[in-house]
Amino acid sequence: MVLLEKAKFLEELNILFNTSQSSGSVRITMKLLLLSKKDPKDQKLKIEVPKEKVCLIRATFKNKKLSTRITADEVSSFQEEYCTLLKNSLSSLKKTKKLKKKAMS
Repeated sequence: MVLLEKAKFLEELNILFNTSQSSGSVRITMKLLLLSKKDPKDQKLKIEVPKEKVCLIRATFKNKKLSTRITADEVSSFQEEYCTLLKNSLSSLKKTKKLKKKAMS
């Protein structure tokens, strides 16, 4: 898994979306980043919550994996760029046909 900067992650994600239009799908996950350390005395994992909240974003397409970390301060700017990327990339989705309900007579 490759940890990238915010701008580079969005560029690579755009490339993944373009390559996946012909076949395949891109999977994106977001989660709160928690750090875990092993205590040498207890041999147990200690989970530490960082002082500043950090979001870990991962994208996978076939064997290619990308990831980035977004701090709480960067969320709004990243969200705007990410939304515009999604709007541009998801234009090739097929519209589903809605079934009309027969009117009861």
